[in-house]
Amino acid sequence: MDFVKYSTEMKDFFGMLNGYGVANVNLRAFPKGSKRSFTGVFATGKLGIERMMNWIKENGLAEESIYTTFNCIDEKALSKSAVGKKDISLIRFILLDIDTITAESKRSATNEEKHYSQLLLNKIKKYLENMGIVVPITIDSGNGYYALIPIEPFKPQEKPDLVKNFLKVLDAVFSNEHSKIDAVVFDASRLMKVPPSKSTKGEPTEERTHRFSKLLTKPNDFKSNSIELIQRVIGAQIRDSANPDLEENSYISNRGETNYNDSHRDTVEMDPEKWLKFHGIQYEKQNGDYDGRTLYILKECPLKVHTNSQRGSYLSLNEKTGRTGFGCLHDSHKSTTIHDLIKKYPIPEDARKFHFSFTKEKIDKETIYFNEFKISDEYITQKKKDGYQRIGSSMFLKTAYHNVDTKKVAFDLCYKTRIGWQTILIPSDKITSTNIKDLVTYGIKILPYQEGGVSKFLMDQQDHAEIIKVHSKPGWHYDQNQRLVFNLDKQYNLEDDSEKSILSKNSSMDLTCLGSFERWKQQISQYVLGKQMELGLVLAVLPIVIGYLNLKKKTSLKSLLCNLLGSSTTGKTTTLHFIESFFGDSSNLVRTLNATDNSIINSLADNHGVPIAYDELGSNAQKNYTSLVYQISSGEERRRLTKEVDQKPLQTFHTTIFTSSEESLSAYLGKNTGLKVRYIEWRNKEWTSSAEDARRISDLSNQNYGQGANAFVKELFNVGPQIIEKTYNQSRKDILTYLYDSRLKDRLSEPYGMILTSARLLSQLLNIPIREDFIVEEIRNADEEMNNLIQSEKSNVEEKLYEWIVSNASNFVQHGKTMKYPRAPIYGTVKEFKGTIKVRIFPNRFEGAIRSEFGIRDPKPLIKELIEKGILSTEGDRNTKRSKLPAIDDPKILRNQSVYEMNLDTKFKGAFGFLATMEEQISDM
Repeated sequence: MDFVKYSTEMKDFFGMLNGYGVANVNLRAFPKGSKRSFTGVFATGKLGIERMMNWIKENGLAEESIYTTFNCIDEKALSKSAVGKKDISLIRFILLDIDTITAESKRSATNEEKHYSQLLLNKIKKYLENMGIVVPITIDSGNGYYALIPIEPFKPQEKPDLVKNFLKVLDAVFSNEHSKIDAVVFDASRLMKVPPSKSTKGEPTEERTHRFSKLLTKPNDFKSNSIELIQRVIGAQIRDSANPDLEENSYISNRGETNYNDSHRDTVEMDPEKWLKFHGIQYEKQNGDYDGRTLYILKECPLKVHTNSQRGSYLSLNEKTGRTGFGCLHDSHKSTTIHDLIKKYPIPEDARKFHFSFTKEKIDKETIYFNEFKISDEYITQKKKDGYQRIGSSMFLKTAYHNVDTKKVAFDLCYKTRIGWQTILIPSDKITSTNIKDLVTYGIKILPYQEGGVSKFLMDQQDHAEIIKVHSKPGWHYDQNQRLVFNLDKQYNLEDDSEKSILSKNSSMDLTCLGSFERWKQQISQYVLGKQMELGLVLAVLPIVIGYLNLKKKTSLKSLLCNLLGSSTTGKTTTLHFIESFFGDSSNLVRTLNATDNSIINSLADNHGVPIAYDELGSNAQKNYTSLVYQISSGEERRRLTKEVDQKPLQTFHTTIFTSSEESLSAYLGKNTGLKVRYIEWRNKEWTSSAEDARRISDLSNQNYGQGANAFVKELFNVGPQIIEKTYNQSRKDILTYLYDSRLKDRLSEPYGMILTSARLLSQLLNIPIREDFIVEEIRNADEEMNNLIQSEKSNVEEKLYEWIVSNASNFVQHGKTMKYPRAPIYGTVKEFKGTIKVRIFPNRFEGAIRSEFGIRDPKPLIKELIEKGILSTEGDRNTKRSKLPAIDDPKILRNQSVYEMNLDTKFKGAFGFLATMEEQISDM
């Protein structure tokens, strides 16, 4: 269809809804062959309709089926992408949906089949008009027909059954073997196909083609039908005029008499309660006339209007087999079966399999039948050739936990012992026949030679356990559908669906929530804002920013270490707990360093956005954290080999690690200057101003934890996570104007830009008035201290380098008119030349000295710096020079070799065995 014509017809339809007071609608589309759905809320005014057209065009939906709501949406729900029945404020229409019964149920109707639906529409319309009800809007839906009946507006809760009863009466009276009235479209947020969108049911053929829906009739005015008219139809005795086939029947009160054969021919496997609730059929539940039978007494016969009494129909569930039958005690319905019922009321997908209900309370009260097993409050028994035989303790699988990260399954196993019911979490392999005996450890009885029976019971029963999806990897990830998610106590993503997971019970991080966000935010305003702890609040958001930017590969900084330096009275530990309480229970998240480097790195694995804190570096006997800090800053563990000499998969992480200490972190890094730029140290901050202040922050951390991160991430997905990158780009640019001019300025702008980003996002997303000038000043102070430390370390490195050369002077060959060879290993050569001492050092010796003497893993940055300062001489673009020097293996042979060359003052010539001149000796005096 031409898009201009398509737009015109759609505008007519929504303009008509607007005329009846429906100011907003929720559009949804489910493109054929795609797992993705599209949804949005739009106004029905001129501008809103234009937005709809753009939305349809941009998403390529003009050839797809598009559905809409048609009742008034509450203004509070307009920010949602999809509305539910609780979001409807007023009922404005009754939807009459006439479905065509086709020979091929999964394809479009033929013209002949559809013709019967048109005849039925005309028949119903004529009847309603005779009753005084106007039906101004009729629509060809493509495979059937719609009628929209305007009604005086009322709140759904005021008359919850009005629309349902109206449709049920029309269905019972008018539905036939060719067409039927859909009686389940009574809920307030029901969707209908938008004319002129396309009906795309099944694969099209020449006979069963896909058709565009179209608006057939429109109202001349916007008058509505009164509620009294609708109620008149519901209460009318319409049997004789509308449906002459209706008969009067005698009501039989003995529901215990079944009028069907309890066989597979007259029963179906389904969950009757889910089926009843899906179709909105009212019922009463009671025990049957023998064990394992449950009756569902229906308030009204769903197949036919019985004029003398509507009571007398029921469902009968055999809990041993999970199969359900149908019976009606009216004479005219003795031959009806469950198949007649489900033909008119199909079984929804989630009710197709009977869900055997296992609960502690139910097992304590009654025996439950399940396949060939019976479960009582003492034992499970299994049906054998000679009757039922005990096989083990009473038990059942309550919950199945499917880990979306590891793909592993675990179960909550409930079992009964002499002290009552117990629950344990077990991996799925524990219910196999080979491992089932392991359960005996927990006091579970498994009778001799009955391991296979107990295993079979649990294996069969796992299909009926409640399924809960769980995750074990915190922070940013892509799920199995390649959707961006953030994992906390629950999962957040851009889709508002039911596929989200919760945190696994086996997770090493307690990210649970306590208290309320409102209370948390109130306490933040009282005890944090305007104080030093405001910086702690900003730092709490930092790992979320780091994790996202690494996920998008927008930064070279993989992870960041933040150390809180100060005395024991400054509130460092309180601050660590406050930062961690942003995400969960800080008593679990704040740890000690009483662990090996490998265990610490392993605890960070797959963490892309949730911080871990380690309190007091000095509590560990380890005094050198060089390797640990290096691995943290690189965002991955050291490369290791398996026993088979294969490369082990690397554990990666992108987050923030917080530590505290009373001594500067530089004291734990030896002489490694390169690591100084891999962390930020917050020196001597008065995080808490008094004991009372510390107590308030501790109470905040202990009573309202997890609220900050959950609210922050939720809002982040509402506005779109890309706001992080956008804010970071500007923040890094802004912070550069405040940093000291140094070679490290650009590199340091990454972590400092992330901190400023965190502050700005807190303000934007949670409406917390962070003092940006305060945060910038804190960053400037940290930058100044870092630059002072690096400059100090550089001076020390140069001095120690000279000391190393002089202290190893005896390892250098005197290279002059004659050669003097040392006995010790040769480090290089030394030669007096034009008033200087030229020291040429073999690369392996020089680089090895930097690593061993200064604790620097990669000597290249330091070598580059020494070249820039002129301390090392070079040739061309190389870091080394080429020179004919004595070979290491045979010093008497001269070879052209690469060396690092340094010029020392002649005052050092005596250390190398050179004689000083008279002038030099006088100068030294």
